[in-house]
Amino acid sequence: MTNISVPFKVEIGELGLREALGIVVYNSKTGLRIEYQTRDALLGVIKSDIETIEIPWNEITAFEVEKKWFSARITIRTASLAYLAQFPWNNGAQVVLKISKDDIETARRLRSELLLLISENRLALLDSNND
Repeated sequence: MTNISVPFKVEIGELGLREALGIVVYNSKTGLRIEYQTRDALLGVIKSDIETIEIPWNEITAFEVEKKWFSARITIRTASLAYLAQFPWNNGAQVVLKISKDDIETARRLRSELLLLISENRLALLDSNND
């Protein structure tokens, strides 16, 4: 079983008064597990409980890693909005997670493993339908 994890940070709201700190964990058996905790961005004192969201591999339609000048980000899209609605910073169609440039290679490895798993399972499904 392969586990790859990438930490992230997200500003919540238009004024950025809250933020979420978390981790995206890839598991070759289940898909993605995203754990995060929100806190006030000014002092970091008021913290929420840790939230966990599981996204099965077969629900993920896109997982992109994008490098910017000073940062990087992961964009996740799913087949059902029910998974994305659980995030306080979703925009309805996708969830964007800001990551450190130091973690971009790990994020790319996570993406490769996830897309390989999705492709293998889709091929297996096609093979079983042809039998």
